[in-house]
Amino acid sequence: MCKGAGFRTLVAEGDQVTAGQKLMEFDLEKIRAAGYSTTTAVLLTNSDDFSAFRVLKTGKADRMEPIFTVEETRSN
Repeated sequence: MCKGAGFRTLVAEGDQVTAGQKLMEFDLEKIRAAGYSTTTAVLLTNSDDFSAFRVLKTGKADRMEPIFTVEETRSN
């Protein structure tokens, strides 16, 4: 089991991030050697904060390739 070995977080909970900003670093070979898949899920955990969410791409994506869009909820 990895137990965090091979992973390094670069942002903290609550930080605002921008497109292209590194969120974490990880050692793919260490992950594979431990017997784990390197498939990565992308989650939007605050979808209630947006009025619309649209998936643009599923499956393998290239770096910086848009995979979804969101529209901000407008305040009155």
